[in-house]
Amino acid sequence: MHASLRVTSDGQHREVKSGNNTHNHPVTRELYMILPHQRTMLDETKKTASKLMEIKVNKKILQQELTLQTGKVILLRDLTHLSSLAKNDKTRNNLEQTVTILQDKYGATVEVVTDEKKTVQGLKLFFQDKFMQMSYQAYPEILFIDATYKLLELRLPVYIIACEDSAGRTEVVAVYLLVTEDKTSLKCMLESFKKHNHSWESTRVFTSDKDIKERDAIIECFPHVALLICLFQAMRSFRREITVDKLGITPGQRLFSLELVHKMAYAKSARDYDQLHEQLVANCPKNVINYFDTNWHPIRAQWTMGMKFSTGCFMNTTNNRLESFNSKLKSVIDRYSSLENLLENNFIILTALRTERDHTAAIQVQKVTICSQPEDSPVFKYRSQLTSYAANFVVEQISLASNVSNRRSR
Repeated sequence: MHASLRVTSDGQHREVKSGNNTHNHPVTRELYMILPHQRTMLDETKKTASKLMEIKVNKKILQQELTLQTGKVILLRDLTHLSSLAKNDKTRNNLEQTVTILQDKYGATVEVVTDEKKTVQGLKLFFQDKFMQMSYQAYPEILFIDATYKLLELRLPVYIIACEDSAGRTEVVAVYLLVTEDKTSLKCMLESFKKHNHSWESTRVFTSDKDIKERDAIIECFPHVALLICLFQAMRSFRREITVDKLGITPGQRLFSLELVHKMAYAKSARDYDQLHEQLVANCPKNVINYFDTNWHPIRAQWTMGMKFSTGCFMNTTNNRLESFNSKLKSVIDRYSSLENLLENNFIILTALRTERDHTAAIQVQKVTICSQPEDSPVFKYRSQLTSYAANFVVEQISLASNVSNRRSR
């Protein structure tokens, strides 16, 4: 259809000169319903859809449900547009609002350090709710620390500190965000952790990766602890650094060196380690020896399995506990989320894990393990005092003790 207009003779108005009301395309209800103004949703529907999009409802299922409810044509791009509008909210990454949410909604202890301009660029944010504090107070012996990345659109790493409870479960005891991953910032957050947790002096072991800044900060803030390196990350470092290009060695020399270092990592005692180290010095290329003796040999007690067990690490050799928790975070939190979204979803994960933990604990209390041993036997006494998780380790060692023989040397 079209219309032609002209100015009236007095020059004050416009009038239709000619027109054609015939459409040059089919006119149907289906084509009319797909027009943008007909697809517009009511405010209440938009609000409901936005909320469902936040909890990651399948878009196609949501599209079908909204179409049935409203009788309108809803496109997938309409739902995507709603999601993008939420992300462009002016309240995103509001530091004051974030602190308020942590304190009022979750009852968390919060400590914020910013630069002189009080901008996010200088942010150091530490928080801990009462359950985290209670967990650390109950199980302060060993701590695990690790950072996860790409969760925040501000590009801040999220540091998690966790402990192990009496059932072998991972308990998150603190979370902190840093803009700058330098020694000063890390020390600042660890000092905040100490200030709000008086049980820090009871910590005996700290497990982390081999990041120098992180390790130096831990040593200065917790000088009395045994600092251990995650075995998985240590082996990954060996594979990355002992290479043909970096050390100028042949593929065969690299393979032999890695196999020897792998045996050293799993050495059961200092004596076994020393014997393997002698083989490395005698058979490996000079560049490999220099790299190993400079970076790893002086701290062998921190990554060799046999030496780790003497520190009281509860048989933990890796940071897989935190790797598992980080993967759970990423299953709920989208990449590059807002600060508010990260905190909300972090507590969703924590609530779910705590519910499962409480259920497991309740089952253990309700269903007492039947022990076939006499009441005066060591096995019965240990099982009556320890959790099932801990008792199983002790009972296993008691059963192995019967196979040990004491032979006098001749």
